[in-house]
Amino acid sequence: MELKQKNDAVKAVSKNGLKLGTMDEVYRDDAEVVMAAVKNNGMSLKYASNRLRRVRNIVFTAIYQNPYAIQYAGPEILSDREIVMEAVKRNGAVIRCLGQYSNDDQMIWMSCITFPYALEYASDNFLKNRDDVEIAVSLNPAVIRHIPSYCKWKKTILENRYKKDEYIPLGKSWDEVFGNDEETEANLPFGFSLPEYAELENLEIKNGGVCV
Repeated sequence: MELKQKNDAVKAVSKNGLKLGTMDEVYRDDAEVVMAAVKNNGMSLKYASNRLRRVRNIVFTAIYQNPYAIQYAGPEILSDREIVMEAVKRNGAVIRCLGQYSNDDQMIWMSCITFPYALEYASDNFLKNRDDVEIAVSLNPAVIRHIPSYCKWKKTILENRYKKDEYIPLGKSWDEVFGNDEETEANLPFGFSLPEYAELENLEIKNGGVCV
């Protein structure tokens, strides 16, 4: 590879990282070219050689630009919890690409913070552990919507949060809200504490409840 050709390649991928996919293998296996590509677009890691997809700093740069790039990392990198956790911190939705971590409580919890659907990608063993799921709910209440209906203690978790006055559906009875999953989905408002909701609606709070 001539120096001018390499420099031209670096300039090209610096402007559009995905152009790496149109280049010869010699460029895809060049660390400088690939690094320039992933700095511009992390998903260009897909076109890097197998050797470079195993290089820690290249993969880290790629996921910093786009967390979804983790799916193209080599197997050794996918075993590196620090890098994988960094991707999950930046975007919890990447858990969808990380089936090997579906039973990893810390990884699932971190995913839940920004991705309430994370429990849909958790293993059955994780979902059978009530404590693990309750922690996920505490990190992001919207996770409640995605606890599988087969979890026999789903209603208990909902009931506990209802009693704490954290997320109360105003003007609804217990049976109306928790009679079935469909009603729960429709009537449980997330995002407001009871005082905030009452203030917004100009309602009076009495005895831990809402006077409408």
